[in-house]
Amino acid sequence: MSMSSFPALDETVPSRSRSATLESLSRSRNPSVSRAAPQQQVTSDVPTRPPMPRRSSSAMHREVLTRLRPMPFQYIWCAWHSKPSVSPVSTPNEDTAPASPTYALTLLSQEVKDVAAFYRIFNNTPWSSVKAKESVHFFRTGVKPLWEDPQNLDGGCWVFKVRKEDGKAQRAWEECCVLALGGQLQSAIADEHDHILGLSYSPRLYQAHISIWTQSGANKQSIAKLEQAVIDGLSEDLRPKSSMEYYYKMHREHEGFEEAVGLKSTETQA
Repeated sequence: MSMSSFPALDETVPSRSRSATLESLSRSRNPSVSRAAPQQQVTSDVPTRPPMPRRSSSAMHREVLTRLRPMPFQYIWCAWHSKPSVSPVSTPNEDTAPASPTYALTLLSQEVKDVAAFYRIFNNTPWSSVKAKESVHFFRTGVKPLWEDPQNLDGGCWVFKVRKEDGKAQRAWEECCVLALGGQLQSAIADEHDHILGLSYSPRLYQAHISIWTQSGANKQSIAKLEQAVIDGLSEDLRPKSSMEYYYKMHREHEGFEEAVGLKSTETQA
C-alpha cells in the first residue's frame, strides 16, 4: 500500500522522551555522574591519605545507563496506520461495479516495548498528515485494529470525543496512550478478567475520537471501572465535561459489523 498520505517516521528526529529528560536531570543533580574536579598537588610535608581506588569511567557509565534504562511495558505493542480503501467487486458490467469498503493497514512499528520507544513514535509522527477517516493505533502484539480480528469479535470501545483546539486532542491521546501502554488501565480491569487490546486516534473536522478497545464488550463492571480509570487518569482540563462527550459501544452494535467480519484488510509494512 502506498503511504503517500502518511509519511514514514523519521527516526533521525530527536525524541523528547521522558527517559532523556530523566537522564539530563540525573546528570545535573547527581554528583557521582558529574565530571570530577582536577586534583590539586599537595606541597605540604604532612603525610596525606592515599587516594581511594576509583571505578573506571566505563563501569560508571554502565551503572548510570542501567539505572536510567526505561522499564519495559507489561506487553509489547505495535503501531499501525489505517485508512479506508475500496476493492472492486467483479460484475458482468465492470463500468458499474460497486465497491465494498475495507481498511488498508500499515505496520509502523512492532517493537514498542517501553516509554522511550513509544515517544520515538509519538514525537515523530506527522499528526497533521493524519486525515479524516484515517487512524493511528497502538495495539498489543498479535491483535490488529479491526473488528474482524478474533480477539475483537466480542469486544467494544470507549470512545472519547475531544476538541482539537489548543492541542487538547493530541494531549488527551498522549495521556491515554501512557495510561494504557503503561498498564494503569489494565490494572483497573484485571479483576474483571478483561483486557485492554489497543487504542485508536481518529481525527474528524473539529474533534478527534480516541477509542480504547476492550476484549469483553458485555462486561459491565469492567466497562465502568475503565471509564473511571480513564477520567481519573486524565489531566483535569482534558476530562469530559458531560456524558455527551464519550460513550461505550460494542463492535457488533455498529452498522456494517456483520459485513465487515467477512471482509479482509490489506496490510503493508512501513
